[in-house]
Amino acid sequence: MVGKISSDLPPGFRFHPTDEELIMYYLRYQATSRPCPVSIIPEIDVYKFDPWELPEKAEFGENEWYFFTPRDRKYPNGVRPNRAAVSGYWKATGTDKAIYSANKYVGIKKALVFYKGKPPKGVKTDWIMHEYRLSDSKSQTYSKQSGSMRLDDWVLCRIYKKKNLGKTIEMMKVEEEELEAQNVAPLDVFKATPLTLGLQFTPLALAENWGVRSFLREHFFEPGLSPEDAVARIRQTADGLHSIKEMLETNSWRYVLFYIRLKSAYLKQDMKNALSRVPESRKESYIKTANELTDNMAEFDYYIRTPKVYESRVFYEKTLKSIDELVGLLA
Repeated sequence: MVGKISSDLPPGFRFHPTDEELIMYYLRYQATSRPCPVSIIPEIDVYKFDPWELPEKAEFGENEWYFFTPRDRKYPNGVRPNRAAVSGYWKATGTDKAIYSANKYVGIKKALVFYKGKPPKGVKTDWIMHEYRLSDSKSQTYSKQSGSMRLDDWVLCRIYKKKNLGKTIEMMKVEEEELEAQNVAPLDVFKATPLTLGLQFTPLALAENWGVRSFLREHFFEPGLSPEDAVARIRQTADGLHSIKEMLETNSWRYVLFYIRLKSAYLKQDMKNALSRVPESRKESYIKTANELTDNMAEFDYYIRTPKVYESRVFYEKTLKSIDELVGLLA
């Protein structure tokens, strides 16, 4: 799913703003009727569409899409926003994050998940919204206006679809069979990248463990590990993730990103293979934790690419917490 690409943008343009930049240079400008630095965020009432309809409404984006949207009240005299959409509703998750600029509180970031159906029996989907609003939002301006349901003129929304392990587990075998039919090794794509060309003929004997230096062996992957070996490699992955802390602290972004990409490439397969080793009583918790790990690693990857120092460290710690919990469920 790709948004429309503006012909006014220079070649190679990427849009990876920080939370502070979204508040200070986009939402604040929009709220005060000033032109934004780049005009690629459209004005759309996102609640009049289902999330999967929004990418085609965007001006820019491949995996995430940004919109300015108004917010309406749920009740005429209340301050709760109306989160209902066409075939479902958005539900807040987690705690709100305060956004600061030069030590000044300037905005709030809220995370929401889209559910199909009607509350409280909606079905959770993989669509996520990050809603940004100003700390000095004039929500009360409309409160006394007769008949007005408007809560905010503008908030800024970042919308994306996360990858779900449950679906990955169901689809992995089909994807592998398709690759085998095409005589394509599942992870041959890495042989074409500049970062791995020099590793193609590295002797396997150099990889004595699956820790920080494990990319030497992981390049050859062994994707069909037994459940027991998959459990062992998940534990080694946990050890490896703990051991890259020094790299993160020295801002060795290139190495950390390379390492995370390699880990992510086979971790889902390992989690699938290890599922048969999990007792029935723990399987629900296992899949939930594995999904959280997948999400946290994806966010970690995103912030490493930017790079954003604070957010990278936050999601690194969340990734460690998730994989430690996963290892605990495999014990």
